[in-house]
Amino acid sequence: MCEQCLTAPVYFGQPLPGWTLARARAEHPNSTWHRGEWGLIRIDDPAFRWRITPTRSPDHGMPEEEADAYFNSLDPESPEHRRLMVFTSESWADFSEAFERCDAVDGYELIKAAVQVGYDDSEGYGFSRWLFDYLGAYLGTATPEYDDAGDAWYRDRFGAASIDGSIGAAPLPGEPGHE
Repeated sequence: MCEQCLTAPVYFGQPLPGWTLARARAEHPNSTWHRGEWGLIRIDDPAFRWRITPTRSPDHGMPEEEADAYFNSLDPESPEHRRLMVFTSESWADFSEAFERCDAVDGYELIKAAVQVGYDDSEGYGFSRWLFDYLGAYLGTATPEYDDAGDAWYRDRFGAASIDGSIGAAPLPGEPGHE
């Protein structure tokens, strides 16, 4: 059985051509895609999975000097400061590593799709950081889509409370950006 059938995901459309963004809402012992995890799906199952919710950097698009001044002006306890520090967290390592451990075909297809929507590796930003910001901006306007028939099937087999209806585009408790 496919990972999508076992995890009752919420879908967020295609942020990149040919790639669907989804988030698992159920846990199943036969699935490697866990409740709350994000996935980029190209064919059937997620080719890439990670835990942290992508969010757009508050200094995105600022020249380096302006971004440095902005960062230095922030209260270390502010949500903006915590978001900018996400790249030093264990959650960030999980996100970044999800894209480092892929097969050649998935990696090629992902980079090809990213270039189509504006990724430019000559900017020196790094692919994982670019993708995190890009997906964060995308999620800011994405509409969640649910498979009502699939959800009914899942609840019928695994129980009414088997799908976590609180899981959507927002960061979960413990993630940067959770309020």
